Amino acid sequence: GYHDGLDEKPLSIFEKVTTKLDFIKDELGFNAIQLMPVHEFGGEWGYNPRLLMSIHGKFGTPDQLRTLIDEAHKRGIAVLFDLVLNHGSSKLNSLWNWDGYGPNNNGGIYFEGGGDTPWGRKFSFHKKEIRDMLLATCEM
Repeated sequence: GYHDGLDEKPLSIFEKVTTKLDFIKDELGFNAIQLMPVHEFGGEWGYNPRLLMSIHGKFGTPDQLRTLIDEAHKRGIAVLFDLVLNHGSSKLNSLWNWDGYGPNNNGGIYFEGGGDTPWGRKFSFHKKEIRDMLLATCEM
């Protein structure tokens, strides 16, 4: 994914997808694209979220994502996002014990009392502030 010039930086994933929008619309005839989770995550796929309001750096910048969405919309292409709001990664997650409260490795305010899943600790859905944070994530 390099530009033709020697001094150019490689295109980000968001930029690469943006260059394919005409093909997606005109050749494939699609009017929507769905993106796998784009928030910060652990591992190879976006299904082990760490920071729900941050873009995964390997995909590109927030501005590049905004450009992708704007360019898709100009072509009449809807952009759908796949989100994981069931659980969060405890590894390298700044939300884990963010408030410093962590007896029994419970994850603090964001995860305390959430219970475990095979993929990670559930968010503390019983807390209004956590539900509000998750809704705000969807609104971004």
